[in-house]
Amino acid sequence: MTEMILKTRRRLLLLVVAALTVGGVLIGGASTALAGVGLLVVPTFNSGLAVGDRGQPGYLHIVYTSTPPDQAALFHLDTITLVPSCGSLNPSFPGNCPLGALDPGVFGLSATGIGAPGTACAGIPFTIILSDPTQGKYTFVPASSVVLGPSTNLTASTCDINFTYDVLKKPTLDADPNTPGTQTLQIGFVNGTTIGLTPKPGTGQGTAIPTIVSNVGIGTAVAPGAITIPASFSDTATLTPPAGGPAPTGTVTFDVYGPNNGTCSGAPVFTSTNPVTGSGTAVSDPFAPTLAGTYRVIATYSGDANYAASASACADPAEAVTVTAPPPTIGLTKVANPTSRIEPGGTFTFTEQVTNPSTTTPVTINSLVDNIYGDLASRAGSTCRTLIGVTLAPGATSAPCTFTGTFTGTAGASQTDTVTVTGSNAGLTVTATAQATVTITPAPPPTIAVSKVASPLSRVEPGGTFTFTAQVSNPSTTTPVRIDALTDDIYGNLATRPGSTCGTLIGTTLAPGASSAPCSFTGTFTGTAGATQTDTVTVTGSNLGVTATATAQATVTLTPAPPQIAVTKVAIPLTEVEPGGTFTFTVQVSNPSTLEPVRIDTLTDNVYGDLATRPGSTCGTLIGTTLAPGASSAPCSFTGTFTGRAGATQTDTVTVTGSNRGTTVTATARATVTLTPAAPQIAVTKVASPLTQVEPGGTFTFTAQVSNPSTLQPVTITSLTDNVYGDLATRPGSTCGALVGVILAPGTSSAPCTFTGPFTGRAGDSQTDTITVTGTNLGVTVTATAQATVALT
Repeated sequence: MTEMILKTRRRLLLLVVAALTVGGVLIGGASTALAGVGLLVVPTFNSGLAVGDRGQPGYLHIVYTSTPPDQAALFHLDTITLVPSCGSLNPSFPGNCPLGALDPGVFGLSATGIGAPGTACAGIPFTIILSDPTQGKYTFVPASSVVLGPSTNLTASTCDINFTYDVLKKPTLDADPNTPGTQTLQIGFVNGTTIGLTPKPGTGQGTAIPTIVSNVGIGTAVAPGAITIPASFSDTATLTPPAGGPAPTGTVTFDVYGPNNGTCSGAPVFTSTNPVTGSGTAVSDPFAPTLAGTYRVIATYSGDANYAASASACADPAEAVTVTAPPPTIGLTKVANPTSRIEPGGTFTFTEQVTNPSTTTPVTINSLVDNIYGDLASRAGSTCRTLIGVTLAPGATSAPCTFTGTFTGTAGASQTDTVTVTGSNAGLTVTATAQATVTITPAPPPTIAVSKVASPLSRVEPGGTFTFTAQVSNPSTTTPVRIDALTDDIYGNLATRPGSTCGTLIGTTLAPGASSAPCSFTGTFTGTAGATQTDTVTVTGSNLGVTATATAQATVTLTPAPPQIAVTKVAIPLTEVEPGGTFTFTVQVSNPSTLEPVRIDTLTDNVYGDLATRPGSTCGTLIGTTLAPGASSAPCSFTGTFTGRAGATQTDTVTVTGSNRGTTVTATARATVTLTPAAPQIAVTKVASPLTQVEPGGTFTFTAQVSNPSTLQPVTITSLTDNVYGDLATRPGSTCGALVGVILAPGTSSAPCTFTGPFTGRAGDSQTDTITVTGTNLGVTVTATAQATVALT
């Protein structure tokens, strides 16, 4: 790309660039301008255009920039023109094609254009007028003013005008004969002025060169037009250039579709790309189809600098090949399982599988018939009916099918049976056969085996009942065996033993490798620890007069009974009045076992510790004592202190450890002691004032005070009465009613209370009256009294 900028003093700077999206070449430009203002116009057409192209997108890209002192200036566009085709690389100013190089009519522009979104002229319609038919110049007339800016040399203001064009003909003149293809020159032009008190005009033009290529005719012929597999065909493409045109170059790609793909859709089954020769022809590589049907070829020319790409049509009759498959073939295999049975024979399973050996032709399975067992499609138990009607592709194999048949006889007899399969394709029928031979072999002697399991394997002395499970098996891989008898050397005939299930096995015939159901019986074994018993079961079986036997053993053992130990614990007393005190605990150890003795090893208490060493404890005398089965030790005792408040309890656990024959056992016992509440206490004092009066006497004042002597329990005052003056809580003038309901804490006293009472008489008379206080706590009632004596003088 080249560009030319001409500067003259105080004229508008105009930069005109014409560029192509693909292959464009800017070949010149001119401008006059004032300093500080820049303008760029870019007309854009595609490269590699061919005559007949319609609706191609094009646009003019106009960019306005400015520098100080005009960075804030706006610019108004006045004239926008485009000469889309000119036969010379030397345009004339302003925006014209020189005489002698005029080549109008190569392009036809749309009648309207539109300002592109995001630019200063966004949405503004433009009318595109053929303003100069002689040179083919178009003028772009906006529906409203187009103003660009403000802008700087770093950020531009743009206007893009979108339009479409058609390629109507090939250029008459080649603007650049040194470049392959036919070139034409495009000339863009724009002018306008800045907006302000001193408008600054500017004009400019630029050029670009698109290449216009011609279409070339393509003729194809596939040969041969019909083949039978295996064979191949190829395609020939002939390119015909316009008269006087250069010979085409490039490549032709041949795509083969089929079989029976009438629209040439999807991926081709074969592709070949080869160069165009000097004679304008290209030949595909040969293609050998494997499936019958119609195949179609599309030949696609790549194009070159002078000619556009082109392709033949899918429906071209010259591009179709008919491919025929060869006659069908069919194959069959047959396998017998097993291939032999011991006399007298039995049922054999035969497996068939049909194949299509052809590499080209499918075949449909019509029937499967065995010369001994008949039509396998209708034979009972046969699965071969599922193959009838199945079409096998070339090289395919059917699923296996099976049927069974019986063959019996003496040793040495054999049978060969033949299966025939019939298949067809396109009216042609084919058959195939397969044979299988089965044989009767002599039976080998029978074998038999038995297993025996005891449950449990051991019991604690003195023993008891054991369960024995027996199971018979046939180790032979060929000969069946019948179970005739099951006996045990200790427990006798297991077929008749009470409770035995082994009688159900007698007469059972075990196939080779088979096992019977398990059977069981029970038997008693008793004794002392260490005693064992091994008993043997014998099974007898036979086949064809030949007898076989087998044995199995099971051993059971008596083990020592584990030691046992127990302990009891009693507390005396069970309760103490708070704050508690000393309790006595009595412990006695026993041996619950009926078989084994046990030695007492330790006695410990979780609260009071080791009872063998606790001061005052007699339990140490039990340590080392051996208790016979069912025996108990002498009682032992120890004391322990427990104190606290009423309601407190203590549960302590004694643990005894014993042993016998290296086995240790333990037992525990608990005792719980409780602290009960202490009884409440109450006291009262009474004082008379004065103690004497002169006859005939008068009123005396008595003062009472209640106290709680207890150090543990509170007490509630419930009443105060006087044997002379009555209920002091209700006596007029008495303050003692305030004490009723008062709760005295341990060791406290109430406030004093007073009441008055008269006493009259003769000198020497006296009176002693008694006050009684009643109190309660936790449902327990207590009383106390106090006296006061007054006298007359």
